[in-house]
Formats: sequence, C-alpha cells, structure tokens
Amino acid sequence: MKTFVLAALVSILVLISISVTAQSNYYKMSGEAGVGTNYLYGDASKIELRPQFHLAYEYHAMRFIALGLKTQFGSTAGSHQGSSFTNSFINYQLYAKANLGMFIPKFDLERPFWKYTHGFFGGIGLGGQSNNRTERGQKDFNGSVESYIDKAKSGSVFILGTTGYDYFIKDKDEKTRWAVSLNYQFVIALDDDLDGAFRNFQRSNYNDFNNTISLGVRYYFGPFGLDKNR
Repeated sequence: MKTFVLAALVSILVLISISVTAQSNYYKMSGEAGVGTNYLYGDASKIELRPQFHLAYEYHAMRFIALGLKTQFGSTAGSHQGSSFTNSFINYQLYAKANLGMFIPKFDLERPFWKYTHGFFGGIGLGGQSNNRTERGQKDFNGSVESYIDKAKSGSVFILGTTGYDYFIKDKDEKTRWAVSLNYQFVIALDDDLDGAFRNFQRSNYNDFNNTISLGVRYYFGPFGLDKNR
C-alpha cells in the first residue's frame, strides 16, 4: 500500500511538473537595441537617407502578444529650392503587436513551415517626437541676397503601424531567450512637423510621413508566463 501511495504521489508530482513546465514556456519581459535607416516624406523635395537607433522594452502579456515602449533617435536631412536642413530628433512610442504564432497550436510550431513563419508580426501604436532643426540657405533681404542659418525646436504627435519578422533563439530549456528582429515601420504625423517647423520652406498639402527599416537584437528575461492555451 505504501508503495502504491508513494508511486501515486510521485506520478502526481511528475504530472504537475510537466504541466507547469508546459505552461511556463515564455519570459514575460524583453529588451531590444537596434539600428536602421529612415526616409521622410515631408516638405522638402529632396531627402537623404540617415541612420537612426532605437531602444525598446516589451511586456509579453501572452507568448506572442506584447505591449511595448520604444525610443528612436537620429536625424533627417534634405533640401528644397536652394535651402537645406538637418533635423535631430528623438521620439517615444507606445505600441501593441502580435506574432503569427498566436494563431498556431503549440505542437504545430515545430512543423517545418510554421517553425520559420510564426515569427511574422504586425502592430499599431502612437507616439510623440521632439525636433531640433537647423536650416541653411540664401534669401532675398530687401533686394540683397544673403545667407542665413535658421534654428528652431518643435514637437509632433503621430500614429504608427509596424510589421516584420522575429527569428527566435531558444536556450537549453527550450524557452525563447533571444530574438533577431527585422522591422518595417511607417509613421503618419497628426500635424506637419516630423521634419521640424520650417519657416522658409513652403509646406505641403499633406501630413508628414516617415518610413523606417531597422534590425534589432532582443533579450528575454523576467518571470515566466503561463500560456495555458499551449
């Protein structure tokens, strides 16, 4: 009898351990750093590609659903009708995103097709940007053409959409510990100031629009999440 009870207890403990392990299959937090480039559709007719950098923190409410905070910083530059500008910026974003894996049963994730496609994701969010713009050019001052340097600071509010691919890297316990993320993001300003407040540029008839392509490395950490559906 004692042997039977002991065997039953051991079996129950093993089942509980397996159940907990199966549910505690992802870390609930992650941090990311990355680099990319942006192309701005604003008030200038010619725009230069410039590098930009980002840092992000994500809280994973579920294994493939995350809420994130991101900061991007860098510069944009361009020219228009003899004037040129450089705008150093920093922005802050709040977003939500979901990977394709949220729709795929756990046991299908290791199938060849889903294994390499469940990392595709999409998301939406909003943010705000601070601009520090310098404009250089020549202008007619009372019949005399003179060079000028114009500096100004401004802010902008925007909405964003994002899509891309996460390549997940597991640790020895088969939990995702790292990810390499390729991301395309588009930003639409709710005003006309993503490129800074131009005093000498003629404004366009549409809101500023920015495209960003970036590559990031993400590290997962923190407590385990209980993904009961998997």
